[in-house]
Amino acid sequence: MSPIRGVARLQMMSNRSSAAVSAPLAHYVGVDVTDVLPSRRLLVVAPHPDDEVLACGATLARATDQGSEVLLAMTTNGVYGDYSCSYDEVAAMRRGELFGASGALGLSRAEVTCLGFDDLTLIEREDDLVLSLTRLVDEFEPEVVLAPSAWDLHGDHAALGRAARRVLGPRAIDHLEFAVWAWLRPPTVVAGLLRKGVTGHGFGLPAGRPRLVRTDGYLSRKIDALNSYVSQFAPSTVSLGLAPGGQGVLDDRFVRHFLRPEEVFFPAPRWQ
Repeated sequence: MSPIRGVARLQMMSNRSSAAVSAPLAHYVGVDVTDVLPSRRLLVVAPHPDDEVLACGATLARATDQGSEVLLAMTTNGVYGDYSCSYDEVAAMRRGELFGASGALGLSRAEVTCLGFDDLTLIEREDDLVLSLTRLVDEFEPEVVLAPSAWDLHGDHAALGRAARRVLGPRAIDHLEFAVWAWLRPPTVVAGLLRKGVTGHGFGLPAGRPRLVRTDGYLSRKIDALNSYVSQFAPSTVSLGLAPGGQGVLDDRFVRHFLRPEEVFFPAPRWQ
């Protein structure tokens, strides 16, 4: 999640109650895959440093504990935001945060790869994303790919989600999508899905019931990993047992959603 203050804060403030009402519904309609998903050869493709922990932290930790083959691909360098230091200094800081978080989840440096895109560029570089993801999938040969949803409410997330659909649509690989910003404004997402229907790479209804991975026994690991991203925290996150934050966009009400009993993934629609 790139620290883009203006847009992010507007999204954060709008319709917070919708997430609180909608997210628990997955518990009742979802399929528990806790004993299955983390045991498979797993590729996680994240848009920005911290999205992988928010959406998939417990799943990644379970996979590493089981000795599964895992690869975390970080798409952007997370450098854009309201920082007082230089681009190179921010890039180094964010890279350090990424490796700190992945280490807390049990991943080695060799299990993390950085694709090197800048924040806020993925919409215009979707074809480049397709090429990068194609190489990644061909080399790693995952059984399951977790990628952002093509209908998430952040341009980078949605562009990466569309690229993943283009790459994985024709392949016999399980493709599950996660949401980050979409949890803040579910009515906006639902309205878009109904309006645009099931055609095209951009939207498309989930291809089945949500898949759930339980976080029981792994929330402390997830919090440890999140603590590596202290630059992204607002002061209020200290109430969740996280490190004291500053001017970041992640506040306690937002982060609390990702500390629920399950991590939620949606089967992606298939495109040829």
